[in-house]
Amino acid sequence: QTFSDEHDCSNAICIPDLPEIAYPRYAYQASTVQGQVLWDQYQSTGKIRYLRHALTVHQKADSLAERLQQKLYIGSDNASLARNSRQIYPYAVGACHYLSGSEQAEKPGSYYSEKAFYLSEKGKTLQLLEGLSKVRQSRSQSLPDSLGDNLRTLTDTINELRAEQNQNPETSQTYQKQLVDLRTRKKDLLEDLKQEHPDFYAISFHDQIVGLEQLQRSLQQENRTLVTYTYHDSLLMGIGVTPDRVVIKRLETPLNFASKVEQYRNQLADQQRYDQQLSYTFYRRLFKPFEDLGQTSGIVIIPDGPISHLAFGTLARSAQPEASPDYLVRDYAFTYSPSASLWVKEQNETASQQTPS
Repeated sequence: QTFSDEHDCSNAICIPDLPEIAYPRYAYQASTVQGQVLWDQYQSTGKIRYLRHALTVHQKADSLAERLQQKLYIGSDNASLARNSRQIYPYAVGACHYLSGSEQAEKPGSYYSEKAFYLSEKGKTLQLLEGLSKVRQSRSQSLPDSLGDNLRTLTDTINELRAEQNQNPETSQTYQKQLVDLRTRKKDLLEDLKQEHPDFYAISFHDQIVGLEQLQRSLQQENRTLVTYTYHDSLLMGIGVTPDRVVIKRLETPLNFASKVEQYRNQLADQQRYDQQLSYTFYRRLFKPFEDLGQTSGIVIIPDGPISHLAFGTLARSAQPEASPDYLVRDYAFTYSPSASLWVKEQNETASQQTPS
């Protein structure tokens, strides 16, 4: 149906219509492929409908990721959410970027700005939480066996009932009553887990994503500008946020981006081989597009991919060798955080510690 008006199926990819409820992991992986195909179709045809469809698919994958996330954290699934999230969220942010500037878009630009920020944060949250898997595994050994078994059993039973409900819509009401009861039991069990094992709960289920308005309030209080990057393959998206503005940009990446960053890091350790041209290239492509966004000297960087290894203060505004290069550190104080949500959480905790009791 997507390619029906192209009359050319030579490059079509057949994606099976998997029951999402019964097979969320495979449906999630299929959605990543489908979203990539739609993105490529937009790039080659320029037709905005492919972007709208791609964003719908990405949102579907995002909802499936929610369910996989819970299964993963109680040990009943080994899906690599971090790896797949790199194939979903950068392209979802890219779709929001182009839709926000299109006259054919169905929503106002502010809707896509908020959606882009949420999707960017969601990808980072999944990567962070999965990165804690070893810590989570070691701490789960202190949980009572009955608690872990009950969580797994309840989750699997809920998924099985949802699959049966989907296959037998005529008896949906009967399944619904059972599902309500099971979800209530699971909610109570998670509340017990939160109270009795807060450390394990915090690194397993506490994945709240900060809202854009809340972030902007924190930026205003701290007099900061935030730039968050989302990267996969050759696609690099950047979102600049100030207390009153949100800007989404697609950024250029140098060829062999990861190796260039590694090369630059090695050069910083050896002043004799310092390549100011490469420093300027990173400045021009990564930071300059957001430099005039805010009037603050405090910059919060939320990196992704190779950018995580880049020290922005060392970047130079000129490609010409100078006795005293114009480094960014002279004008800006850079702060780094794995996600905007974590940065806001840290600011709130610092503020609460400084407030007199």
